[in-house]
Amino acid sequence: MPGISSAEDWQEWRQGSRQPLAGENPAVQEIPPMLRRRLSPLGKMAVSVAWPLLRETPSLPSVFCSRHGELERTAGMLQELAAGQALSPAHFSLSVHNAIGGVFSIAREDRSAISALAVGDEGFSEAMLETRLIAAEQQLPEALCLIYDAPPPSVYAEFGHGPQWPFALAVVLGPYADGEPGFSLSRQPASAGEAAGSDEPQSLSFIRFLLDESAEELWLPCRGDYWRWERQR
Repeated sequence: MPGISSAEDWQEWRQGSRQPLAGENPAVQEIPPMLRRRLSPLGKMAVSVAWPLLRETPSLPSVFCSRHGELERTAGMLQELAAGQALSPAHFSLSVHNAIGGVFSIAREDRSAISALAVGDEGFSEAMLETRLIAAEQQLPEALCLIYDAPPPSVYAEFGHGPQWPFALAVVLGPYADGEPGFSLSRQPASAGEAAGSDEPQSLSFIRFLLDESAEELWLPCRGDYWRWERQR
């Protein structure tokens, strides 16, 4: 999140002693300037967390997940249409749901498969599962899952959907090996447990779970049921 990037920052955030900083965007110096100009603040945030994970990896399939994607660009174009103005082809090409993934792959010169998912409030676990299944299908040991979102433009504020702050989370998922730290995921009926109520994006709830090493499990609601994450030690 803006102003929260290091492990120490995130621990302070989990403990409630650190808040995001409005308007702070990552520099993303790894991206060439001409490509960097195509990225919105949300795009730069997404790239900034994914790039370090793949610095030593020439190619890796990836799943880019967001509920609204580049909604700020889309809303701006709709307002231009309403005002009778012509649309910019460049703005349109960068508003589609796989735009950030496209810029990322061009900058990395990576021709691996990219999937772009539109996930809802409860789609975090499905995004992670999709990533692991893609790796298994392609008989690869790992795949990247990148989840990002931002508060919707003010014109949509009355609908109440979206995070309070922009955020991005990147995870490289690999197979679990017995005896190593890891996590298991299972689908559970509503009667099996109860997740704590929260308006926080599930991605951030998962980060809290990761940072709290004493936590053994995390229950995330999903359309009446739950996804149960369990720490394997």
